[in-house]
Amino acid sequence: MNCRDRWLAGTLLSFLAVACGDGGAGAVVPNVTTVPNVTTSQTSSAVTVSFGEAAVTVAEGETVEIVIRYRVHELARPLLLTVSLVDDDTEPEDYEISATSLEIPPGTSTSGTAMLTFTALPDRSVAEGDERMSVRLVAPPGAEAQLEQDLEVTIADAGGAPCAGVAIVGSPPSRMDNGIVATTLSVSLTQEATDTVLFDWDAPYVPIDVGSEAWVGVAPYLDAIADAWEIAVLPNEIQHAIRVEWRHERLVRLRFRSAAGVCGLDRNRLECRADGCILAGSS
Repeated sequence: MNCRDRWLAGTLLSFLAVACGDGGAGAVVPNVTTVPNVTTSQTSSAVTVSFGEAAVTVAEGETVEIVIRYRVHELARPLLLTVSLVDDDTEPEDYEISATSLEIPPGTSTSGTAMLTFTALPDRSVAEGDERMSVRLVAPPGAEAQLEQDLEVTIADAGGAPCAGVAIVGSPPSRMDNGIVATTLSVSLTQEATDTVLFDWDAPYVPIDVGSEAWVGVAPYLDAIADAWEIAVLPNEIQHAIRVEWRHERLVRLRFRSAAGVCGLDRNRLECRADGCILAGSS
């Protein structure tokens, strides 16, 4: 075979290698396509994996889809990656993810995508602010895998629901130099809830003292201040924005009242301390 014939044969073999590459198997990665041939001289990794986005934000109670992209250069057998969740401001009970591992199918010069779902779970806190965590892909020891940067996840505080038709969100309490703590509460009531739900201050009340004796017949006073209270009437709801200030050692409690079954007894009180506000029950 002369030089020209050898060159033509080599070109044909290269073409066949691209056209007949393994399309990739595995139900968890259904979208597999052929990509231009990559030789081992162009990359030191058998596979490259990355997230579709660098960061996502999801509100409490909501679910977001996470896209994972991979590019297989030369992989003789399936590669199982671990989906690792790295807490920063979060706790494991703050979220759920659809899978804890991801299988990359074998192949030559292929690529594809896989999907995970991430759910931010609602909690009793209504004034903790946004929380942050990361989703990380981890390869087994010795695997020739290039894994791109972690996915940054922000869980947005969506507040809570003490009663049907009522939503409440609070800003993280801030402490001033004089020991006073302040937070702004946003309370929204749907049109139906305005007719069935009432809320009032349940604490902290202290007696009015004159020296060492309490005034007889005088009701205790609320040892907190509603520094500002704005009300907006919208077509389908009423919104209250209340800035509350209180002494840091005390507990501020806002109670929601309604007919039986409208407000849950386990969540019908908003309790605010210097470190945050949560929904708690009356029992």
